[in-house]
Amino acid sequence: MKTIYKGLFSFFLFSISSILVAQEKNSFFDSRHRVGFLVGYGTQNFGQLSLEVPYDYEITFFKAQYYYVLKKGQEISLELLAQPQFNLTQYRHIDFFSDKSNGFEVGLNIGALIRKNLNSSQMSIYAAITSGPHFVSGTPQRQVEGFVFSSNFMVGVNFRLNNHTFLDIRPSFRHISNLDFKKPNGGVNNLVLSGGVLVNL
Repeated sequence: MKTIYKGLFSFFLFSISSILVAQEKNSFFDSRHRVGFLVGYGTQNFGQLSLEVPYDYEITFFKAQYYYVLKKGQEISLELLAQPQFNLTQYRHIDFFSDKSNGFEVGLNIGALIRKNLNSSQMSIYAAITSGPHFVSGTPQRQVEGFVFSSNFMVGVNFRLNNHTFLDIRPSFRHISNLDFKKPNGGVNNLVLSGGVLVNL
């Protein structure tokens, strides 16, 4: 009986040590390539947080993500981020009494992300700036539809789910306009909250 207990205890210790070693070997910085998928929601008002603007432009985001680590250290990495996306929109003009119209966006954002590894690779925090061309099918009166640039400023946190997969939570601010290529070009701003998964390849 003692032999069985010793065997079980040895197996338990071996299993725990294997898990710890695997976690150490599978930190954010063990891979230069990562992919992910995010869904999100953007609006002008999140509870008490408001942009106080005279228009409605709501977005449901569907973003694929590719990360490439440009430079990495023990705790901090600099990464390239690409985000092809298809988004559904609802918008209303300045009067606030008209019905909301449905639309869509298609675009690609590219930018830079800086990440800090925390808690022995169980969590990381990051900040990023991205921008890129988009086509929008409809907008409030202050902004002409069609070709625009989307600029995004974001912070986020990742939590480990298993050796290669992480939960991704990200609040951000987004601005679209068209660099005065066509009038009107008042721009549209959104507060955004997104969530998804990130996988080390």
